[in-house]
Amino acid sequence: MTSEIRLFTRNAVTKAKLVVTNPDKPDDPRGGRGFAEWAMLVLNALRIELGKSYRVTIDLLSEVPGITEEIGLTKLPHFTVLRTWFGRIPMKTWRAFLGRSAEKRTGHASIVVTGFDRDQPGRHYANRTSYRVRALKVIALVDVETLYIIDIHCTTTKKHDAKIGPQVARRNAADLRSLAADRGYDSKAFRDELCGNGVRPLTKHRIYSSLDHAHNPTWTVIGITNARCLKPSSRRLSARSAPPCVRGVGI
Repeated sequence: MTSEIRLFTRNAVTKAKLVVTNPDKPDDPRGGRGFAEWAMLVLNALRIELGKSYRVTIDLLSEVPGITEEIGLTKLPHFTVLRTWFGRIPMKTWRAFLGRSAEKRTGHASIVVTGFDRDQPGRHYANRTSYRVRALKVIALVDVETLYIIDIHCTTTKKHDAKIGPQVARRNAADLRSLAADRGYDSKAFRDELCGNGVRPLTKHRIYSSLDHAHNPTWTVIGITNARCLKPSSRRLSARSAPPCVRGVGI
């Protein structure tokens, strides 16, 4: 019987090769070449799935030849190499890897905002590197039926959600049928853009007139309520199932 972690690795290898620019590159360093990007992506996904440090992950995998066989590695990298690759893999690749992993999509999604605290660095390190980041704001696009995280946007700035939400929706407009969000995303320009892409906006109106009062109860009846789509997906995002590019930040 095949173990779950081996199935996870096998699936991760397949998805990783679909999102990197050079999927045919050998996984092992030969002739002076380094490890393949897809192999390092899979190893980092395994590290986060196991919830271990870089050093412990490499130690564990060295004792589990079945997992390294799935990746095709004949030798494992040093844990510092794995750590370097985690920062080297671009966010664009992580997002594509995340999108490939979310296979079950209904087309009905919700924008969810959450945050993650960065690990507290030492004062000497913070002063030497001008480290000022204390938290990471994450805007996620979540399928309201399956609770799969389809896409994310990470930022350390105080940019308003209403400016980030359209970026996330625009990247996934081809796969969406409706999009739910809270009043913070209420914008005529955003609604018009969604309708132009064939996506039904399900965003509550800000209360400026009696017409807005009339729209909101209708939205609750025909759309998806916040209690159903926002709260469950927020719990899902903060759990271990959050994507590697979110859960691994600051580790």
